[in-house]
This record gives sequence, C-alpha cells and structure tokens, in this order.
Amino acid sequence: MPATSRPAARQAGFATSRVAGALVAVVLWCGVSVVGLSPSASAGDTEQPGNTDARPAVSATGIAEPPRLDVNAAEQAELLDELWSLWEVRRSEIATARIRYRDYRAVPATDSAPTAEEFRALVESVDLVQHPDDLRQVLARVSSELPEGDPPWKTSLLTVEGGRVRWVYPPFDSLIDGDLEFHADGDNNQVGVYPVGKSRRVVTRVRDFRYVPSADIERAYFQLTDRAEQGVWLTGSSSRSLVDASTGLFLWDQTLRKGTGEILRESWEQGIVEYPGSIPFPTVSIRAAYRSGRLASAWFRIVEEAQFNVDLEPAAFQMATAADVKVIDYRGEQKDVRLLRQPTDDLRAALGRPFRVADPRPSPAQGDRFRWLLAVNAVVLLGVGLYLWNSGRRPRRHPFQLNLRNREEVPSPQPRDRSP
Repeated sequence: MPATSRPAARQAGFATSRVAGALVAVVLWCGVSVVGLSPSASAGDTEQPGNTDARPAVSATGIAEPPRLDVNAAEQAELLDELWSLWEVRRSEIATARIRYRDYRAVPATDSAPTAEEFRALVESVDLVQHPDDLRQVLARVSSELPEGDPPWKTSLLTVEGGRVRWVYPPFDSLIDGDLEFHADGDNNQVGVYPVGKSRRVVTRVRDFRYVPSADIERAYFQLTDRAEQGVWLTGSSSRSLVDASTGLFLWDQTLRKGTGEILRESWEQGIVEYPGSIPFPTVSIRAAYRSGRLASAWFRIVEEAQFNVDLEPAAFQMATAADVKVIDYRGEQKDVRLLRQPTDDLRAALGRPFRVADPRPSPAQGDRFRWLLAVNAVVLLGVGLYLWNSGRRPRRHPFQLNLRNREEVPSPQPRDRSP
C-alpha cells in the first residue's frame, strides 16, 4: 500500500471506532434505563421495588405530595375495585361486638399544644401495640392536666348489637336503644332520657376504632397514587390515606381543608389482629383534631379484649339504676323531672309513658309574664290604698251644719211629713 494511503486508512479506522463506541454507549444507556438506573447512578443507588418511604414527600408548604404511581389506568382501576370489595365486606361483617379497652381523650393547653408535625413524631416514636403503658409518656406531653390516680386512663366497655349501642365510660354510661337514648352520670346520680339523635352527646362506636368508607362515597373520590411496603396510598379531594391492601383498613389518614391544605384531622390504626371469622381489627386507634396547625384534642383507644359476632345477654342493653336517681325526661314537649325512689334493673321499662309532671321551674317567658303581673297588681293595690286613705281624712256630715256666712246654726233638712 502506498505511504500516502495510511493516514486515510487510519482516519477511516478512527471513524469506525467512534461509530462503534457511540453504538456501545447507546446500548449501555438503554440497558441502564431498562434496569431503572439513571446515567449518573451507581450500583449502590439502585431503587428496590417496594422499598419506598411509608410517608409521602413533603413540600415546602408542609402538604404531602405522594409521587404518581407508575401503573396504567387499567391496573389502577383493578386495585381500587379490590379495595371497594374489601370495604363492602368490612361494612357488614360485624353484627355484635364487645370491646374492652383503655380510653383517654387528651386536650392540651392552648399555649403548649404541639404542632401537627410534633404530634405525629411523638406518636411514631412509641410502640403502643407492644408497650401500651408508654401511653403515659404520650399523655404527659399532650394533656393539659392528667387526672389523679394511676393509671390516668379509663377502662371502657363498648357493646354493640345492630343499631343498639352501650358505652360505659366511667362515671358515664350511655345507651342507645331503638328510638331512645339514655345518658347516666354516676357522679350526679341522674339520667337523661332523649329521643334518639336529640341529646348531642358523643358516643363511641365501632367506626371510632376502625374506619371504613361509607357506601355513599362516590367511587371516583379515591385515586391510587403510590405503593409502599405497608399498602397503597390513596388521595381524595380533601384527604390522603395509607391503606392496607390485604384488609382495606386505613393505617393512616388525614383530612385537609379544601383550598388551603390545612390539616384538620389525622388518625392511626395500628396492630391489626385477625379475630375469629376472619375479622381484622386494630389494637391501637388514635384520632387527632387540629386547630390552626396545632393539636386541639387526641383520643387514644387501646384494645385489651374484643369479641365479635357472639351472643349478648339482654341485660347488656338494659340500664340499671340505684334508688333515688333523678330522671330528666326530654321525650315530651316539656322537660319532665322525676325522682325514682326504688332501684330498677331496666330503666326503660320503669319509665313507661313520658312524665306528665313538668319541671316546676318557670321558663324564661313565663317568668317575665309573672313579674309583669306582680308589678300591675302592686300599682293597683297602691292606688286603691291611697284612695281609701284620702277618703278617711274627709270630715263627716253632722245633723247640724255651721253656716259660716250668717254665723248661725242651720238645721239639716228634715224629711217631709207624708202622713194623710
């Protein structure tokens, strides 16, 4: 080969090498993309499926922004259908329940209430499922004043059968039985009787332990946004939730104010236990409410014993009372008050019809009318008294009157003689 042809051959070889190198780089970049590595990622930075954080990323505004789930619409619809099927089962699987649990509602002082982030960190720093006594240190942080005695929480009992609910929260005892509500206050030895829904009293229900979406919620409300080891992330127009995909239970949930994203409520359901009949139920339930970004109240419930779909004795829904209990009856148009002298095992049976003896204290309107009537009577009596007093001071007429002009006594007119 002539000497002049070598540089050209070398240049052709270099060009071929460059083309081959470029092809190799393209192949390697495609391979890296297939296995999920960025071009600048190292082997140690490989993203492992299912190893995502249990909580969504938080933006600068403090509002969580879960990453979008990289699945097609058909897969999202299938996963949501599975959750709706689970929720339908959850709504109807508990016919009766008896739950004994630790119960405490904490209300922090306004000036020392933790922020939503601080309370969330506090809840996640303890394991109340394995160490329920750690509730003491949580309450010491969030409660404005702990009650005297140890332990500080109450031991409550919730009994449910269909629409009948009995909730014993010492010293209070509440019963919802058909069309009536009974609310007993042991400290004051009195019971209030109301038409159902009229008392405005808070009564714990099964849903306060285990939240299940209502059948009235539109299916399009929830959107699947991410998956984690614990379950799937759902978002709604004013909520975000972490849901256990195998049971449909809400492990974590937030309710937000529309427009601003301010956190209004937050809940945790921890330590899911499967009870006989394949009924999943949480051991720990925490319900928090916030005001202006700070904790307003937190209700802790830790299950100690639970039974589902068992036969319940009739006495479970009969309110017994001691002697001399004051009953305030709101069933009629007026509030009726009565003192039951004898003890009873069933207050509803002892009441019978609404009492006909009204509250002896007058209503505000009746009191105003009574005061006006007293004032009018007082004015009338005063006028009559003055009249009589003045009448008593006038001189009486005598048989002889004094004629002041002639200074002589003039006899009074005598009656005419009518004899024939």
